[in-house]
Amino acid sequence: MKVTNVGLVDAIVHKTKKNDKADVLSSVLTPGKEAFLEDAFFRINNKSIERCLGPDLQWIFQMAKPSPGKENFCSSFWMFNLPSVVLNEVRTKASPDDFEFIELRGLPSTSLNGLVLVLMERATDMVYYSMDVTGKTSSNGLFLIGPAGSNIPVNQPFPVTSRHSLLRKGPAAVALYSGDSSDFQPGTPLMDKHLIDALVYGNRAPMDQELLDSLTPGKIAFPQSSISLPGGSSISRCDCCQLVRDSAAYVGSSPTPGQSNDCPTRNFHQKITYCLKVTECSLWVPDSQVSYDIRFSLAGNIENICSCGVSMGYIKDSSIFCQGAGLVFKALLIAKSSSQLQQLHSAFHTHVGREETIIIAGRSAVVDQDCLHVQGRLARSFGSSPEPTLLISEVNSNNPGTKEDAEYIEFIHTGKAAATKLDDYWLVFYNGRDNRAYHVLNLTGHQTSAGGYFLVGSAGMSPTPGITIPVKFIQNGPDGVAIYKKKKAKYRKGMKVTNLDLVDAVVYTARFDDSVDDLLNILTPGEKVLQESHRFQGGKTDESLSRCRSFQPRSQKSFELSSITPLQDNTCNSTTLPPDDNLMVGELQFLDMLGNFLINELNTVNGSEMGAFIELKVPPRANMNKYVVVLYDGTDQTAYAVIYLQGLSSADGYFVIGSPQGFTPDQLLLEPLREGPGAVALYYGGLEDFSVGIRVTKEKLLDAVVYAFKNDTAKGLLDVLTPNYLAVQKYKSSLDGITALSRCSCCDMNLPTVYGLTDPTPGAMNDCPTNKFILGFSLYLQTPNCSILLPDYEETLYELKMLLVRGIEDQCQCGFSMVYLSDLEFICENKMLIFLGNFLAKSQAQLQLIREGYLQFISRQQFIYVAGNEMGINKSRSGVSTEPKKPRSPSATIGPNKKSKLNQHSSMEAWKVGVTVVGVLLSGLMATLSSVYYAKRDKVNAAIRNLRERIRPSTVAPQ
Repeated sequence: MKVTNVGLVDAIVHKTKKNDKADVLSSVLTPGKEAFLEDAFFRINNKSIERCLGPDLQWIFQMAKPSPGKENFCSSFWMFNLPSVVLNEVRTKASPDDFEFIELRGLPSTSLNGLVLVLMERATDMVYYSMDVTGKTSSNGLFLIGPAGSNIPVNQPFPVTSRHSLLRKGPAAVALYSGDSSDFQPGTPLMDKHLIDALVYGNRAPMDQELLDSLTPGKIAFPQSSISLPGGSSISRCDCCQLVRDSAAYVGSSPTPGQSNDCPTRNFHQKITYCLKVTECSLWVPDSQVSYDIRFSLAGNIENICSCGVSMGYIKDSSIFCQGAGLVFKALLIAKSSSQLQQLHSAFHTHVGREETIIIAGRSAVVDQDCLHVQGRLARSFGSSPEPTLLISEVNSNNPGTKEDAEYIEFIHTGKAAATKLDDYWLVFYNGRDNRAYHVLNLTGHQTSAGGYFLVGSAGMSPTPGITIPVKFIQNGPDGVAIYKKKKAKYRKGMKVTNLDLVDAVVYTARFDDSVDDLLNILTPGEKVLQESHRFQGGKTDESLSRCRSFQPRSQKSFELSSITPLQDNTCNSTTLPPDDNLMVGELQFLDMLGNFLINELNTVNGSEMGAFIELKVPPRANMNKYVVVLYDGTDQTAYAVIYLQGLSSADGYFVIGSPQGFTPDQLLLEPLREGPGAVALYYGGLEDFSVGIRVTKEKLLDAVVYAFKNDTAKGLLDVLTPNYLAVQKYKSSLDGITALSRCSCCDMNLPTVYGLTDPTPGAMNDCPTNKFILGFSLYLQTPNCSILLPDYEETLYELKMLLVRGIEDQCQCGFSMVYLSDLEFICENKMLIFLGNFLAKSQAQLQLIREGYLQFISRQQFIYVAGNEMGINKSRSGVSTEPKKPRSPSATIGPNKKSKLNQHSSMEAWKVGVTVVGVLLSGLMATLSSVYYAKRDKVNAAIRNLRERIRPSTVAPQ
């Protein structure tokens, strides 16, 4: 029969050669679309054409490994049409005892049959050895080829016949082809047919182009360094896997056979600007090769100064443009540690100061020294610290518990890795209440450790501090610490805060409502206060304010909250400085200290109009490549999906992983979200850190949401991810469209109480309740023992909120949760617990449902249980009010408002009444404590400790 489109459901037209004609087939079966051209040199012998959702969310066909009866390969974390296997690490012998090897990297458990490893040398520009690769990659995607008989196991050995070093010193090349080793016999000339990946290496001397032009056209050979590294030196891939046949993907590093490569990271970075005097700049800028050659030249010049193993892989995100008659090159300088970063940065400034003539793409240019001065003037923009100095690296002012015996201040000298004398430096501790010094330490006579660090800390801590201080020496805040440098200075206890001769400072607090404006204005003008949060990793792990984002002095934005690392490189999560503008104080709290990344919205329902998605809130245009989302099943606490993030966030700071239904996600969600109980967790990490089937973990955890449906439990997930809290409940709402869990309070992490049920809004502001729709409420509970709950005020308040949320949602089915409550407090008054606050809503209709639900709740219940105590509901006094509730003054309140002041304009009569009430309350409190509290203390405390296990719908007793 002739080709026809009658009754046609689907079709693909394909051809093997570009010149093949398929016009008739295409016009009938796939009009408007060209025939798919098969890649004749595709790397896998057994191949297929598969349908996938492309990067632009359009269905496409591509070459792939066959997968009959299974889901198509279509991986979400590898770039489309890139090789599935690349060269990952190469180590040549520097001495006879060295372990030489070649390591490949690909997807886990990928067959490598049909690949050929080929070695070439510059002396002849010909093949001197080839071998067929057989086997498959390991579970972490690595495949090691090396000599047999070593104490390091290999996946495939080098041939026994090779008596000498198989890998020759450069100039030489390692290449990976598809095919058979018989096609690459010794003496075979170079060719690029069937070539998958190649690495050309040598020294920094000029090299004949034939090897480069054949294997890596337009690129430069990797310059092997002569520096000594622990365990020797390897050429390690640090850009996987978008760059192939390009030495810019590699750095020199310590050998890591069978393990993750030793690479620089964006955790330690510095923005740099490099100016060149050129002729006719407009002829340079359009040429993409210019930026590449500048990176190579700049890396070589930095290496010549510092001898610290720098290559192009240390210079990222480069761009060039003309400014006046000069050429401006901007980039990100990254490193493996803070000390190495300072070495690189110092060497960069030294190079710029020399005004040398360099050759770029065959043309001469002169380094412009004025660019160094520009960077000094714009230090706040580029995060630089041009002159080597002593900076604050960590502040640990508050330890878990009450001992406070591991407090410390850590410093780093930015100029040298070796020991540096600290003469004329002074450390001053300021009290934020009166802005005066409460301690002063002279650092003269001390010096930094070999890594550039110096520690002032408690006597019993480890490692041993350079200067020891007594227990509880450093105040928790609001306070500040500052470094000064001045000869013959007379800093003293009690002195007023000053910025004269100030080198660096950090201003911090334990609570964001504490005022430290005077310290900020003098020590760190224009900056926001930092907070050492007790909620870090559930409050069970000690934490510090750690310098992570730059070596810029007096920059609060350079710090974030992280695990303690005294006399070690800081543990950092962030990759970029947060934006300066248009941020609320709460957002700055998160961005400045908690790593920049949080889970913002979650929709598990795949509806007809809106697909399931996970939304993250991050800095605008943030690089997502170092972050991972893990989906956990609540039944066995293991991961059922791992999503390795890639790409950039939006200009508004959103990054959405989802199904392309009703919106366009930034990354596809290939595994459906399970209804629950389950969890979504955001981590900092990569391929080697997480895999499907792992047990739930809090290591490298940034944020998590544990969710469940009514009556479901997820205790195993809760204990690890959000300890001491209940799961977020996904009730079925009577309001259409309310299916998403949205963050409605910024910026606590790993805290389920900040989420509420809302309409889904992927990539946009969350649909949260607002005080535009507000209703006051009061709940009067009769109890003779209210006062025994006051010592555990927060625990009791949390239980009251949970009881209220459960009770109202059971009645209204309107998506009610804790984020709909505001201005809450409870007070004890005349054998009555009075619970007061406001209901918020998203609309007047929802507010009416909440009102009706609350009134039904109090009308249908005779009593409830709070902290194990039965309390009757006083229905005549409990109710709602159109007037929003405001927290009472201290004269009538025993609760959270400890800092509120009496209204200066209150009448004398009201004041007298308040004093009388306080007197009555105190008398009753003393009597109650003496007669009841001690008798019931153990019982009550036990009840509160088991609070989360005990809260169920049955805690509300029916009438």
